[in-house]
Amino acid sequence: MRHDTFPVQIGKETYGFRAQTDPQKAYFWQSVLGRAKTAGTPVHCLCLVDDRVRQLSVHERDGRYHLQAFPNQGESHAKECRFHRDATGPKNAFPETTDEPAQDDTPRDRLPLGFAMPTHSPSMGGAGAGGPRNSPRIHRVSLEYLLIKLWNTAGLNEWKPSWAGKRNMFTVLNRLRTAATEIEINGELLAQNLVIGETNEGGKADAHNAAVIKRATEARRRILVLGRLAAPKRQDQPLSPLRLRNFRGAPFLLMSAEVTHIAEGKYGPAIAAWRHAAQPVFTLAMVEPGDRGRWFVADVGFLACDERFVAGSEH
Repeated sequence: MRHDTFPVQIGKETYGFRAQTDPQKAYFWQSVLGRAKTAGTPVHCLCLVDDRVRQLSVHERDGRYHLQAFPNQGESHAKECRFHRDATGPKNAFPETTDEPAQDDTPRDRLPLGFAMPTHSPSMGGAGAGGPRNSPRIHRVSLEYLLIKLWNTAGLNEWKPSWAGKRNMFTVLNRLRTAATEIEINGELLAQNLVIGETNEGGKADAHNAAVIKRATEARRRILVLGRLAAPKRQDQPLSPLRLRNFRGAPFLLMSAEVTHIAEGKYGPAIAAWRHAAQPVFTLAMVEPGDRGRWFVADVGFLACDERFVAGSEH
């Protein structure tokens, strides 16, 4: 079966066969894809003329950008389109996660996307990019699960009247930092790969964050960033770039159109609560280092709290 190159739409612009394949336009095409990835601009394949939206995602490998079919949309492309994939194809679906632990052994929590960044794996792949499959000893967890586990370990899932006036951002962040030293994920202490905001400039947390960021940048490792979403400037505020409170000198966190699309669908109520400033919303994002201080969000989870910062259980 032949695989043809059809026009693609990036934002409001359409790029045809020559723009995508002509060697003399390679630098131009790479710059177009690079800008689309950085800005999170939606990319659509125009292989068929109908009412369906066939989204594409921009990936980077060995310093070069390329397009890839959106998860679970490969079958909707034309048969002769280079982005066509069977519905069951390995390149066209995220593996399902499960929160059910093994019955015969205590499982080890592991994120589907690990901290190590393989040289040849596509960036910005979302929650299903690699990772071990379920086994009796492996408990594949989502970032949402890990965020709730942090909240519960920190004791932020309950409330007593005697605590009135004593729980604020300073105590919440400190409790979360302590909880991170008690949780193991991917065979490492969570605190070793986690950056949390700091209300007081120059504190120990700032030094810890700087060390984690330096290590990740030098070793090309992913890290987790936990913080409260900054207040939106308007009710249609886009998620990217991801803006967090209580961070100084933190990397610029960008989300691709693919990661944003998945987050908007999975965490719609929490994101709506943030956009309407209805309640505090926290995020746990797995990010990977890029150039010029820009980091890319590979996966993300959100958790909405009440005004007392209580979440994670019925209260």
